[in-house]
Amino acid sequence: MRRAALGSLHPCLRRPIPPKSAYSLRLGALAVLLALATASNDTVSGDPLNDLVLVQASSSNRLPLLLATRVWRRQVPVRCFFALNDSSLVAALNADPIAQQLNEHYAYYPDDKELLHTLNPGALRQAIIVVLAQRHFGDSYKWMLYGDDDTQFFLTGVKRLVAQFDPDQPLALTDHHWYKSSRSHPEAPRCLPCNFNTSLLKSTTPNAFVPRPACPFCTRDFSCGHYDDTRHCSERHDGALREVYGPRLLEGHRHSRSKAREASEDSHVALDPAVRRQYMQRLNANYADWYRKSREEAEGKAAHQLGTIEAAVYGKAWMAAALPFPFCVRHDPRVHVNDTERQSESCSFAKFHGGAGLVLSIGLMLALDLDAAEKHIVETMASSGGDALLSEAIAQQGFGFTDPGARFHFPGAQPYHYHLFDGRGPHELNSEMDFLECRVQGQIKLFNPRMWFRIHPEERMWMLEHTVAIHASARGRTIEEVAAEVAQRAEAHMALLALAASLQTDPRVASRTMALWEAQKPGSSKPTQRALSGKGRRLGR
Repeated sequence: MRRAALGSLHPCLRRPIPPKSAYSLRLGALAVLLALATASNDTVSGDPLNDLVLVQASSSNRLPLLLATRVWRRQVPVRCFFALNDSSLVAALNADPIAQQLNEHYAYYPDDKELLHTLNPGALRQAIIVVLAQRHFGDSYKWMLYGDDDTQFFLTGVKRLVAQFDPDQPLALTDHHWYKSSRSHPEAPRCLPCNFNTSLLKSTTPNAFVPRPACPFCTRDFSCGHYDDTRHCSERHDGALREVYGPRLLEGHRHSRSKAREASEDSHVALDPAVRRQYMQRLNANYADWYRKSREEAEGKAAHQLGTIEAAVYGKAWMAAALPFPFCVRHDPRVHVNDTERQSESCSFAKFHGGAGLVLSIGLMLALDLDAAEKHIVETMASSGGDALLSEAIAQQGFGFTDPGARFHFPGAQPYHYHLFDGRGPHELNSEMDFLECRVQGQIKLFNPRMWFRIHPEERMWMLEHTVAIHASARGRTIEEVAAEVAQRAEAHMALLALAASLQTDPRVASRTMALWEAQKPGSSKPTQRALSGKGRRLGR
């Protein structure tokens, strides 16, 4: 594609766009993905069919929402586990040759007709499907993509995300939570990855909760900031973590170890992946077993009333001397308030937002006691939804949510921007023309119709490459309308990725010193001073 043509593609830059130019970019979906895989330094190689499983619950009248995902699954096959409320329909779908070819498996789970658990008859099925899917797949996958039936995943963003983590860690990944009746609440109790650079963290208000990097993974107590000075990560902790998990767990963390010491520590890491995986699974299981026993012991001593400090943290399990080593947090006194009593009183476990999606690791699913999780879900009454039921079942066994921390890499980013899960920009990806013409006046509409925020072109490109999932939001609309929108958005996303791949041939873009949107500017045939100085922001960082 010639530079002259590229320069006219971004109407944010006040240049007209030829009527057919966007649609001329609609390449075959397979060619798009192959081009992107060879062009982008950040694209993750892997085997989606073996690594990923898609898990969603729906109902017979909402089946078109699940079938709409076939648009991208025909090109990038993944195994699917879908649960419906119609047993005869489930039998027919499991016998359907197309469903079999696309690796779809359907299961039956009845509606909660008496609305004992939530006000949605399908919410119980939405929560229990994770247990059913794990029993179906066993340990044959690495990552489970879970969401509502109107959650739309984007494999490019998914693969970029999971490339940063080890699937054998027990992880529940999302950056979109329900907390204090608010979505994407900045103070929602959660953790950051163990290797997160704390120098990127800032406290917006005095004593505001700021998530901690938790090692080796997020526990319920760490997500609320419940720990004492003995749990601050030290070189001793890092040495033990490196021994069990390998150097990958600590990559990117700013620490002052010498290269010689790092090499010495790395030499002790078990080189056999199978052996190291066994170590990790044993540590995960030991933690889960310890948490269950400490909670049972605490509950046996006193009947904790709902809302008390003891009930909030299950008897302050973090204070038990038997907490498996080397669990720790990277405490930064600049932003982390070490006031466990205050936080215990105010901390209630956050819930992930089902529509925004959730990525679960095989490490977590193997560490969970599935029978206990199922028991908790079916015995919990009057919950707010299926996502709340599943969140509580995960918390019940001591695990917390890990926020990948993407938005912390963008200082000054406004609320709801730079989120991987449901970043409030679905209209930006509805079609090539919407994206390229900056539709909705280049802005996104938030939950309050009167609230608008500007989307910078650089953020548009970031959304295109990094968005993991968005909520198509079927409420108040016909299922057919939403299903058609999901299919169209999947096609538009692949076509826009083709455009991004074509621009990667620009040496400034390939070296990551110029954002893709900058390469589209009129007159950008010569490297800008910003690019030459090497100060351009690197996408994906």
